[in-house]
Order: sequence, then C-alpha cells, then structure tokens
Amino acid sequence: MTNNIGVNLRRFRRLNNYTQQELAEKAGISRVAYRNIETGDSEPRPSNLNALALVLEISVFDLTEQVPKLESLRFRSHKSLTAREKAEREQISLKVATWLQDFNELEEMLDERVPYQLSSIVNRESTLEPRRERKCRIYQGQVQPRVKSVEFYQQIACLC
Repeated sequence: MTNNIGVNLRRFRRLNNYTQQELAEKAGISRVAYRNIETGDSEPRPSNLNALALVLEISVFDLTEQVPKLESLRFRSHKSLTAREKAEREQISLKVATWLQDFNELEEMLDERVPYQLSSIVNRESTLEPRRERKCRIYQGQVQPRVKSVEFYQQIACLC
C-alpha cells in the first residue's frame, strides 16, 4: 500500500503544481518525511496522511487506492509540455483506465461480456505483415502510407 500512496502523492502533488517542500510545509511535516512517504521508504502516520489529503483537497482513499495502468495510450502533440500539463494527461489516462477497469468488472459480474466486434479484423490485419512494415512502404524512393485492402473496409462497413 505504501507504493500506492507514494505514486498517488506524486501524481496529486504534480497536478496541484506543488514542490515536495511546499506540500510538506502546508501539511506540517518535514520535507524529508514527505520524501520518504512519496518514495515508499517509510509508512505514513495516519495524521500525516490526513494532513496531506486535506492540503491536496482529496480523500485519504484517493491516496491509498491502486493506480490502474493502460497498456497502450498515445496523446498527439507537437509542443513540449509543462510538468502540470504532463500531470493532467496522466490524470486523464488514470480516469480512463479506472473507467475501463470498472466496466470490465461490471461485465464480469453480470456475466454479459460482449466480444470486441473488430477483433477478427484486427487479428487478421496484424498477422499480414510485421508491425514496422505496416506503417509505410517505400516505393521508388518515396515513403507512401500503406493502403488497406478493399476487403478490410468492406468488413468494417458490415459491422457498422
């Protein structure tokens, strides 16, 4: 659980744009004590955990819950991001991962798991060529995007 607390503390600290020193001072603990909690080197006292949650305006449960991870997620951006923007993106991916996890658990509890409709197409397309070669092909010295087969688009149209 200590690792969950550290990961969540770091996430909420960055989201609120605090340094370790600032957050520790507002919570009334030393920076070293805070750093040890965030890195998982020590177990936080309940009073310190409560003080940190109050400063961050979250519940203690938010600090102790397990953080789900997505296998693959990509944001597109041509600019470099500030620490706060990175934290906001991380928060979005966490919310999506939590929602997906809850949805999957609900499907299992209700025993109503619906198969992914495009899985047969995705599986068929992924076995055609290695991933590196699927992205683009080189023709006469020019890079051209790979065009999917007409059959592929017809299968997608049938599913819609």
